[in-house]
Amino acid sequence: MTAPATTQLESRATSLQAEQAEAAARARAEQLGLPYAFLVDYPALPDILHLADPALVDSAHLLPYLRAEGVIRVATDLPLSAEQKQALLDWATSRSVKPQLILVSPASFLSLKRLYSLPNNRAAAINPTGEINASASLRAIHSLSEYAAASASASTTSLLDVLLAGAETLRASDIHFEPTAGDVTIRLRIDGVLHPAAHLTKPQYHSLVSRMKLLAKMKIDLTHGPQDGRFSFSTAGHELDLRLATLPTIYGEGITIRLLEAGGSMKKLSELGFRPDLLTKMKQALTEPYGMVLLTGPTGSGKTSALYAMLAELSSDEKKIMTLEDPVEYRLPGIIQSQVEPANKFTFASGLRGALRQDPDILMVGEIRDLDTAEIAVNASLTGHLLLSTLHTNSAPATLARLLNLGVPPYLLAGAINLIVAERLVRKLCDTCAKPAPIKPEIAALLKRYFPKQPTPTTLLQAVGCPVCAQTGYLGRTPIAEVLTPSPAIEREVMHQATIADFTKIAIQEGLVPMEQDGFWLVYLGVTTPEEIWRVTREDT
Repeated sequence: MTAPATTQLESRATSLQAEQAEAAARARAEQLGLPYAFLVDYPALPDILHLADPALVDSAHLLPYLRAEGVIRVATDLPLSAEQKQALLDWATSRSVKPQLILVSPASFLSLKRLYSLPNNRAAAINPTGEINASASLRAIHSLSEYAAASASASTTSLLDVLLAGAETLRASDIHFEPTAGDVTIRLRIDGVLHPAAHLTKPQYHSLVSRMKLLAKMKIDLTHGPQDGRFSFSTAGHELDLRLATLPTIYGEGITIRLLEAGGSMKKLSELGFRPDLLTKMKQALTEPYGMVLLTGPTGSGKTSALYAMLAELSSDEKKIMTLEDPVEYRLPGIIQSQVEPANKFTFASGLRGALRQDPDILMVGEIRDLDTAEIAVNASLTGHLLLSTLHTNSAPATLARLLNLGVPPYLLAGAINLIVAERLVRKLCDTCAKPAPIKPEIAALLKRYFPKQPTPTTLLQAVGCPVCAQTGYLGRTPIAEVLTPSPAIEREVMHQATIADFTKIAIQEGLVPMEQDGFWLVYLGVTTPEEIWRVTREDT
């Protein structure tokens, strides 16, 4: 048997022994009527570890590790004798704390004990302020393969730093931790597309989850329900705001982290990349004193960025602008922002009713999801307010049908809308590595049909991949869109409650450029590829 094979077998045997030890501890806890916890590589905080003392740890095998819900959780790996129970009582009385005993395996207790003996009880490099810092050296990750290698070689204490700093360097917007039967897969969303990036063992992941929950001020022991939290992360002077969401799965807790630039400046509407004629229509709609401006598209299509850019365009000392969001992603100076809390009965509909009593000039509602919100929004737009919002529809004409299907009366809807923008984000070719290739006949025919007055090219740029773009072939994103300005003919169709097909036919007759055609103009210009346009425009067909 070869050396690598022997090493692999030894590793499996060690892992099996560890699992058996944890199972034995869990069974012992059940027999004793005590809670059980897995605490190997658990990142206990210094202010908790400082509550212990050597006698308590070494003689009584008792080690406090977490303050939760008004009690101090104390780990032990042995059933308590009368002497140990008295030691725990004396310790709790002297510090005026209420203890809760938790049974753990010997491996878990040894892991906590090592943390207790660290100089200054640094506790796995956690900063009690809820922030973590990564050194500049962690930013030297320029490809997904380097990300995987760095995570595989990282120590327990540096793993989170490596994963976050690497994701930020690779321009990821989200990190997905997805437990499977055997391990945990990490995928990064880069320019809107998920890429498999690394794998973690289950013990590595347990430790990582505990640390992230502590930083995000989430309940560490809550694993059977979803949670949300946030913390900040900085590396080389660059700060990110991280939003965490957990969800139980059949193989363990899945976690998604959204990476947002802390205090990042919002782009102006003119900087988002819309076609000049579409940009003119948007700006014209924003000059209207009342009416609705609606942005549509799936999650991640750029609606929020466009909404914020529009609000920045509208902001002035002479106007009162209010928003209702879920959640508030960016703070905007001079604008009154509210975050809805459905659990507290503060919904888009109830918030909109309350906001209208605040005498606003302009309102932004994060999303129209139901008839109640839709009717209030439409009425607000007809009574002297400019209202901006979003819906989840696949095209601009489909938005009219969607509002009618929600139950908005046609006589209200017909005159309420100033503009509908359906948007997608497509990846741009990397300027460093894109190379020309002969154009395919079917693509040439499509370009000729879409742009009959333009010469048909013989070559088109294609994605290749290089270190600059993390071997994806693409770098950055830009919007493609279709913009619908309701006309008298379209308003008549609203009154007749027309179908999506009818709305689309009339809109095209009146000059609407379909989203795919808008995208192929970028193909013609060498900005992106046909495959990228089809990825975002044909995903629902």
